[in-house]
Amino acid sequence: MKKLVSLLTVFALVLLSACAWWSEPDPDNMRDETLWALSSPETLQTVFPDTAATGEEQDGLLPVGTVNYESRVEDGEATCTVTLHIGGRDYACTVEGSVVTNKLNDTYTCTQGMLTGTMEADGTQWTVTGLLREFNTTSRIMLSLEFLPAEYDPDATPAWLVIGPDVTTGELREAYEAYYGVAEGE
Repeated sequence: MKKLVSLLTVFALVLLSACAWWSEPDPDNMRDETLWALSSPETLQTVFPDTAATGEEQDGLLPVGTVNYESRVEDGEATCTVTLHIGGRDYACTVEGSVVTNKLNDTYTCTQGMLTGTMEADGTQWTVTGLLREFNTTSRIMLSLEFLPAEYDPDATPAWLVIGPDVTTGELREAYEAYYGVAEGE
């Protein structure tokens, strides 16, 4: 009986440790990136009042701050914990959901899916939808985030931010285009 209780105790501790690992971000695994605006600064200011450009526009994207993030994918589920640093303020958000991993060829895989969550900013709740794409050959993710008021507003304009602009080159780009049937310029 004592062995059974000991075994169950060890099992419970391992399970609790695993749950804590999955739910808590690990500061040592957080990555820093530039935060890019896909929306106009005026639209972003509806969510983030202190939004201002922090650099020059590149490829139609305007840098508006930085972001720390951690991405975890396990058993077809992904969780991205992000802290957006915009206008001297921090906004924390977690988005999660189902993802699929496709083997593009013998070298490359692509994990992608739609993630959802909520965020509070200045007393307002926002629904956050994230589109995640991650390749096996890089530690960076590509995550676009859409912010809409949690309380339905038919006149609301979504605000869009991007982490890790979608830049794929060389063999990875060729493998991605071949797998998904994307043709150059389409």
